[in-house]
Amino acid sequence: MNHNFEDKGTLYLEIENRVNLLAAKLTHEFMCSNPPPTEKDSDKVYLVYKFLNTPSDILQEGLFQMLQRQEANAYFKKLAKQLHPDKNAHPFAKEAFQKLSTSLTVVKNRPITNHFKNFEPYKNTNCY
Repeated sequence: MNHNFEDKGTLYLEIENRVNLLAAKLTHEFMCSNPPPTEKDSDKVYLVYKFLNTPSDILQEGLFQMLQRQEANAYFKKLAKQLHPDKNAHPFAKEAFQKLSTSLTVVKNRPITNHFKNFEPYKNTNCY
């Protein structure tokens, strides 16, 4: 099934909202069980959970769109500084950093004519 831009945009927002809610919940639980939290720590923990819970193909599509606008490298560098295990003490920071790195590699090797078309796996799911 072909989806128009409005469908993709709506689907992206729905997935992003679900991921944000889950990341906020997991961040709260983590910060409550690992005091003393600071706001800076909370932001890093949230980012780890957000990356781990964003479907890889959705993440890659966002990076692909940025790459077409020459923004992906700057975005990667900004997030890499926050997710890198040397800068982020969260136990899953390494996994989130690897997901970011893998996604950028996939996107950079993707043919420019390839477009994200298959949104069906995420329609009407309650997995978040």
